[in-house]
Amino acid sequence: ETDFQKMSAAGINAVRVPIGWWSIYNTFGGASNASLLYPVSPNNYTVGSLSFIDSMFDWAEKYSIAILLCMHAAPGAQNTADHSSPIINGQQNWDKNATYQNATLESIEHYAKRYANKSALLGFALLNEPSTSIPPLQSYYLRAYPLIRQYVTNDPIIVIN
Repeated sequence: ETDFQKMSAAGINAVRVPIGWWSIYNTFGGASNASLLYPVSPNNYTVGSLSFIDSMFDWAEKYSIAILLCMHAAPGAQNTADHSSPIINGQQNWDKNATYQNATLESIEHYAKRYANKSALLGFALLNEPSTSIPPLQSYYLRAYPLIRQYVTNDPIIVIN
């Protein structure tokens, strides 16, 4: 909380919060225990980050800071960097398997449902630094936008890169 207090005092009014696709399933004891419409592997990530994201929204509201949620690590990895959580280091497979894309959409939808009514929600960055082929990426963006908008109706910012 102290960080949000200091950011507010410094005049910072927005933060980008990187999220992993699996964090939203912490309420089920992790993605490995959730009934996923599009099961992917691996799904045995450490749980606990969702409560911290919840706290960040509380602190952001308290200190008038907006949050941009950024899908930083999608199933199958959207780029080859370690921050996208590749199954095999140096490989991205997100665009090679529709299940990965659908699982990312499912996760984004859960995030949108969970945080739709939070006043600190600025919006969503749909996929961090994708290095994928264009057709599946374009399809993902076109499907993600209305998923978010059905829950977040206050004109959220949606970042496409």
